[in-house]
Amino acid sequence: MGGAERTYLNLANHVRQVIPVTVLLQRRGGLLHELSDGLELHSLDAPTAGGLISADFLEEMSGGSPSQLLLECHRLRQLVDTLQIRVVTSFLMRAHLVALLVKILFRPRLRVVLNIHEHMSESARFLYPKRRDRAVAHWVASRLFPRADRIVVVADELGRDLTAKFGVPAALLQTLANPVDLDRIRTLAMQPVEPPFPKDDRRPTICAIGRLVYLKGYDVLLHAVARLRSALPARLVFVGDGDERSALVALATRLGLENDVHFVGWQRNPWAYLRGAHVLALSSRTEAFPSVLTEAMAVGVPIVAVECSAGIRDCLDGGKAGLLVSPDDAEALARALHRVLSEPALAMTLSANGTKHVSQFALERRVAAYETMLLETDGYRSDPPGIRA
Repeated sequence: MGGAERTYLNLANHVRQVIPVTVLLQRRGGLLHELSDGLELHSLDAPTAGGLISADFLEEMSGGSPSQLLLECHRLRQLVDTLQIRVVTSFLMRAHLVALLVKILFRPRLRVVLNIHEHMSESARFLYPKRRDRAVAHWVASRLFPRADRIVVVADELGRDLTAKFGVPAALLQTLANPVDLDRIRTLAMQPVEPPFPKDDRRPTICAIGRLVYLKGYDVLLHAVARLRSALPARLVFVGDGDERSALVALATRLGLENDVHFVGWQRNPWAYLRGAHVLALSSRTEAFPSVLTEAMAVGVPIVAVECSAGIRDCLDGGKAGLLVSPDDAEALARALHRVLSEPALAMTLSANGTKHVSQFALERRVAAYETMLLETDGYRSDPPGIRA
């Protein structure tokens, strides 16, 4: 349900020069219904045609995760051979591992392109709480990532991190921003939505969109709203769900915000809630290049964001398209929110700058750049035939 999944959808649904074959680790997820009907779709949790390893056999194998990994590699190798896939482009860590192992162990001529949507060294402690898992992730990045044919990062800072902390050769790296389907987002944003607050509640609305997990720093946002309340009463809408929901509800109650905060859960159309907001708040402890920022710019909503990585500043055009504050600083976040909500001229300037800046992430332009990268990785320079990827 994150930015990597949304990016994959935009690419797979709109590429024209390559033939997309969608391969999922598991055939599930809240965005599955958005895949184009005409896409060839496979999953590695279901037996492939002529498969020698069955799900029953997997259940009898010891080791759990290694057994599953073996099955996934076997089934991907089958698909590569059967469908004559020439490029595998992966979007999450488990998929990176499967793609690289198939290349290293079975099909050395297969081209593998990794798409990195996280700041590897900064996000590890949030994504992998167990020390063992962090060690495995570091080993994969430092030992296996260099075996890829290309590594796409969504911000230059992510590439610098891979080179400095994991020894990934800079020559493998290419920065490509995520595509944003501006027309679709703007159309969906206009759909009616049941207001989470009473109609006679005229307080300005702060919106936060994302998984309810510690990494997103929503506890800091709640403290900021509590500080803001004495100077400027406002209401906060969380769009998303996750493991931290009950803890955040409890914190809101302890802070006396039970009438000021509303959790609407995961929504197929979060942009309708975003359109009704006066400001988008991003309070994350680590991010790369969050899609929610470009989506807010597409809708024309001003932004206040924690500058937890260089990618945030890049995304917001150096702060012209959104106010930037220090991480884990509820007081600074409250002050910035107060400025946007109390200074109409500032809000209008941020909105206008964002609308202008987001045009460079338009779907057609970004998809075309990504296709060019895939074709060049496969060895084509001009007038390429369709390749399976």
